Amino acid sequence: MFATAPQNAGSVLMRESLVVQEAFAPDDARARLVGLIENDGRDAAETWLRHSYPDGEAFWHCSTRDAALVNHSASPNCMPDKLPFDESTEWLAQRDIFAGDEITHDYRCLGDYGTPPVWFS
Repeated sequence: MFATAPQNAGSVLMRESLVVQEAFAPDDARARLVGLIENDGRDAAETWLRHSYPDGEAFWHCSTRDAALVNHSASPNCMPDKLPFDESTEWLAQRDIFAGDEITHDYRCLGDYGTPPVWFS
């Protein structure tokens, strides 16, 4: 996702809508992944995982999120104003953004992103 016009730091870049977020216990998340692989293939399971994140012993899956097309950056220019996401979550510019800049956020705000929980190994 790229900016089509300049945005000042603090500007609302987008608002969440139709947030569907569901927590899975370890056994339920594992069963969901096995079912996806068996019924829909590995690509479907990978897509499901890309829209999920671990948080302690829970595994959260998000779908129909406006921010799903925003890529990760360790130096993001956009971050949510609160977690967990809901329909009132606003994504704010962290610094001035110029037309043509890619909009990025730090996935690590979603918990221990990139480090799967022990049960997932």
